[in-house]
Amino acid sequence: MGKEKVEALVEGGKATPAPPLGPALGPLGVPIGKVVAEINAKTKAFNGMKVPVTVTVDPKTREFELEIGTPPTTALILNKLKKDKGAQKAKEEIVGSLKIEEIVELYKDTVSIAAINSPRSVTISGDAESLKDIADVLEEKDIFARFLRVEVPYHSPVMDTILPEFKESLRKQEF
Repeated sequence: MGKEKVEALVEGGKATPAPPLGPALGPLGVPIGKVVAEINAKTKAFNGMKVPVTVTVDPKTREFELEIGTPPTTALILNKLKKDKGAQKAKEEIVGSLKIEEIVELYKDTVSIAAINSPRSVTISGDAESLKDIADVLEEKDIFARFLRVEVPYHSPVMDTILPEFKESLRKQEF
């Protein structure tokens, strides 16, 4: 029997053993209290927002792994603006504004500013899904956004994964 996946949308920092988690995890034999505690610890920064969570369970060993997603972009923005809801008439009402740095901060683990080209032109780099989310929000606001195709996203958190290997290879270089 392979690993089982349980996907749920939970409130950041406030998951409970009640549905949807408890009934889905119970038959898999994992310690539900421990799973919930870890989810709450990892999602507390998203307090008040719905967060996608995937729990992967090995039914034989009862070991589990957590994958914490990112709340929807609109939820992140509304939280940053300290607003409960967005505009009732999109493109007609403004409920607040954020600088690009503040939007990128919402995705600090997956997106970074690659270059500030001018006061009205910024290049951001990072995870394709996060960039798509940001582009969708910008498009809703009639703000021009386009994807640039690059071979390697050098100015990106994606590069962090190779940093130790890169440093080690530099250590071996003789000058």
